[in-house]
Amino acid sequence: MAQVTLTVNGTPYQLACEDGQEAQLEELARTVDAKVTELAGSLGQIGDAKLMLMASLLLLDEATDDSASAEILARSRDVASAADFIERIAEGLESP
Repeated sequence: MAQVTLTVNGTPYQLACEDGQEAQLEELARTVDAKVTELAGSLGQIGDAKLMLMASLLLLDEATDDSASAEILARSRDVASAADFIERIAEGLESP
């Protein structure tokens, strides 16, 4: 397993991937980072989890047709709940 450090919204993330997949993963991370940067520019720094969620939904929407987009949007509430849960965990880890 290879290790790769990806930076999104100024935050480095270390991930494991299959050997030889590092460049593809780095390119995908650049795409996500560009979308997050775009959102942060228009919405401000609303939190990494929410920016990642919104970027993910927008990227998926761009990559799918209209019928698949409707399904993604219908499931976005579950994803938003998961993002809020992750934020609460992160806040708990940050507080003494």
